[in-house]
Amino acid sequence: MTRGEGAAQQMQMNHIERLFAASLFRMKVADLTDNAFQDFFDLIMSLTDASYIAIKSAGKLGDLSADGLSVDRRELYACYAPQTFDAREASRKFRSDLAGAVAKRSEAFSTFIFAHNDRRGLHPTVSEEMSEARARYPDLSFQECNTARLRGRFLSLPRAEAEDVLGRPLPVDMVVSVGVEDLTELLEDLEARSTPVAGPLDAPLEVPADKLETNRFSPETEDEIVRGLKESPRISAYYEMRRDPEEKEDVAARINEEYRRIRQETEDSETIWFLLETWVMGNQLQAIARRRACSAILAHFFEQCDIFERPIGSRASERAVR
Repeated sequence: MTRGEGAAQQMQMNHIERLFAASLFRMKVADLTDNAFQDFFDLIMSLTDASYIAIKSAGKLGDLSADGLSVDRRELYACYAPQTFDAREASRKFRSDLAGAVAKRSEAFSTFIFAHNDRRGLHPTVSEEMSEARARYPDLSFQECNTARLRGRFLSLPRAEAEDVLGRPLPVDMVVSVGVEDLTELLEDLEARSTPVAGPLDAPLEVPADKLETNRFSPETEDEIVRGLKESPRISAYYEMRRDPEEKEDVAARINEEYRRIRQETEDSETIWFLLETWVMGNQLQAIARRRACSAILAHFFEQCDIFERPIGSRASERAVR
């Protein structure tokens, strides 16, 4: 391999390529169940964690109650990816693998991660199992890994490795209607304006004026952010009703990660805002209601300080918006 070829293989995906790659990943993982899903899971983990070990069953020894193990991070993975989800079986799998791992591999891990193929998050019954496990094993940490979190790992890969995983080159002319599938329901909810909120939507909201000034938005974008913030109570109410209490935190982390990636390509705030809109909505022309919903989501996470910069050491000089 030449130096040029090696450099090309390590080239990171740009913003548009990640958008396409995310869409192709969703299509690929949607059809994977059972061993096929676990093999794919092992591949992504091995590419993104050099200390990850995919554990296969070995005769009478079995797999010692682990489907995968990150040695450096001390994380043990149990995979559940059935063709048809069964809450009782999922709970049994969680309890069985956890009990077996504690008995057989207690020195190897400090975090137990339940990996599954449901992009929406843990089923309530499994979530309850995890809560009970936290109380039963206070020295252990517990997490889930759904397909959305696995996709986050995938999108950190260099372009050549991502293309190898997908089994095809990234296209340059693909139209994507939704960039972040996890936000589809929230976008639709905001468009329909159906979520109940605790207080009046026209209550005064605090906008971080110093943050707006620091990022040098155009007056039009500033107005868009201010308008979007009026939907912030609705967004907060939406996440309060979700079955996964960590969903908002996960979305915020992914938005922040994408913002940081884009900012490595450009520091122009207007361009960053546009590319974040593309990341949320896709690159297909959208109706005004969908664009306003997207602006509300970005404004919410802007106000929460998950995206864009705030002056270092600044005081909270803010203005009320009515």
